[in-house]
Amino acid sequence: MTRAEQAALHVPRETPHDHIPIHVEPYAINDDPPTEEEVVEAIRKLKTGKAAGASGIKTEHLKRWLRKARPDKDDVEPALVLWENLL
Repeated sequence: MTRAEQAALHVPRETPHDHIPIHVEPYAINDDPPTEEEVVEAIRKLKTGKAAGASGIKTEHLKRWLRKARPDKDDVEPALVLWENLL
């Protein structure tokens, strides 16, 4: 490739003024914090036997916390207290 050919590759070109049409309707995203049921569902879907993440919390820890925080009994500590005890 000659220098003239290489220089021709880097010449600024005029861009087309036609806009690219977007055929997608805007979608409203829920930015609210997750509900308790969403958190419970997410924890139940996690696979066990995997390595802990950067926080050091394993899936087994979360599932154990969930079992303690949501049993069928009425005299259970609040979930936040159990969570703090787990950490």
